Amino acid sequence: MEIADIAWGFGARLEELSKDEHDLIARLLAVESEERGDDDGQAVGRWIADAYVARIRWREAIGDTIDTAALTKVLNCSRQAIKHRIDNHRLLAVPGRRSNEYPTWQVDYVNGEIRHGAAAWVQCWLDIEPEASPLTMAAWAAARNDELGGRCPAELIVEGENIDALLALTEAVAAARAR
Repeated sequence: MEIADIAWGFGARLEELSKDEHDLIARLLAVESEERGDDDGQAVGRWIADAYVARIRWREAIGDTIDTAALTKVLNCSRQAIKHRIDNHRLLAVPGRRSNEYPTWQVDYVNGEIRHGAAAWVQCWLDIEPEASPLTMAAWAAARNDELGGRCPAELIVEGENIDALLALTEAVAAARAR
């Protein structure tokens, strides 16, 4: 598990807290810092804030997502069918607040299915690097790449263009990371 995954999960938990709970945590950290006569409470507070900000930054990096409940409706399938796709490296799932989230570029909303290029891309990467961070994969898919003519992998998947070139590049990247 990468640090990014830990921060993402912790940020998700923070989003579930009410304003009163946030205020309580801030007061407890201030009391702890005062009682210890040091900066530990403030350091923890900064770490919590950083984790929350990290989640926001990751959201910006990976783009729009859809949650499991919405995906079951779009695909007209069960949660178990979605889990089966994840387990078989045919769908990228990013840990979310209450359920997984799925980058929307994977989904063909018109036909109610996972795009073939997305399924092939996820399988290509995870078959080589099974422990890859979903956040890293999603961010890589949303980033422009010179080797793809300045386009991002997600664009190619949505447009169904140059999938073979994308898979070749993905294979090279995943292999390099897996070493």
